[in-house]
Amino acid sequence: GSYNAAENKTYKKHRQSYLVLKPIDEVWKSYTSTSPAKSWNGKMLNFGCLISKKSNRVSYQNDAYDGAEEGQVFYVNLKLLKGLYNLAVAFEVTKLSDEKHTIEYSYVKGGKTSGKQWMEMEETADGHTRISHYTLYKSSSELRDVLIYPYVHELAITEFHQNMLNQ
Repeated sequence: GSYNAAENKTYKKHRQSYLVLKPIDEVWKSYTSTSPAKSWNGKMLNFGCLISKKSNRVSYQNDAYDGAEEGQVFYVNLKLLKGLYNLAVAFEVTKLSDEKHTIEYSYVKGGKTSGKQWMEMEETADGHTRISHYTLYKSSSELRDVLIYPYVHELAITEFHQNMLNQ
């Protein structure tokens, strides 16, 4: 991955929270079993392919999906400015914890952005699920990191979570 803990202070931080009116086990199952061709597909997000380091397999849009596992690398295209600008993003599932209901992705080295994202799920007092989506990120452009990334990132992850919840 592209996240370097020793450089932690140099990353910008972003946090977004979502409340889901469903029990945590149901939400977790959906997040770990839904094909990325569905979750990373919409107006802005466009799933390219998935490479599994474990099974050494490449999966495309209509291929069967056996569920999330560490070592999966996703390639996603972000359509920006109504498709005038496209940005390819690659990230790897670096941690998956059934006990803590946590999924972590690291941006793949060599992309425009380095860092990681992770989602933590917790049960609320009334039996619903709160998803906290954290991001640590940086690129070679301070301007991009401050003005563009947070806005685009929030639109993209909101589309992703809406796709997940509409399963």
